[in-house]
Amino acid sequence: MRLPPVAIPFVVVTDIVHENGKPTSSRYRFWGSGLTQYYGEDYTGKFVHEIPPRSSGIANDSACIRIANERAPHLEIKEFVTPKGLLAKALKLRVPLSDNGETVDHGLGLFAFEADLKERSQVELFNKIFESLDKFT
Repeated sequence: MRLPPVAIPFVVVTDIVHENGKPTSSRYRFWGSGLTQYYGEDYTGKFVHEIPPRSSGIANDSACIRIANERAPHLEIKEFVTPKGLLAKALKLRVPLSDNGETVDHGLGLFAFEADLKERSQVELFNKIFESLDKFT
């Protein structure tokens, strides 16, 4: 709720699917408009493993399952090919979310793309986010 408006286009929210009490997959509840520019499509409502290439989608599904099991934020570096065939890099902060304070039912992901990191606003954004996270660790 405290994310600056400039961050929202680069946010995803996933619903984590549980079977027999264990996280098994996830679906995008929200896909930011800024991500559509990089990935070339809006994936709202689709399962994470549906993101091409298949290996990328499976890796994203595994990361959602990881935050559900570990119940802790993590940061990763992602590499992917844009629809124009260019290799792009991004930092992705994943944060677990819970409806009941116990089970991780959702995940929030915030992207900062390499091309955008030169802009001071993105650097300031991540500084604010990490300051907030430091209060909980």
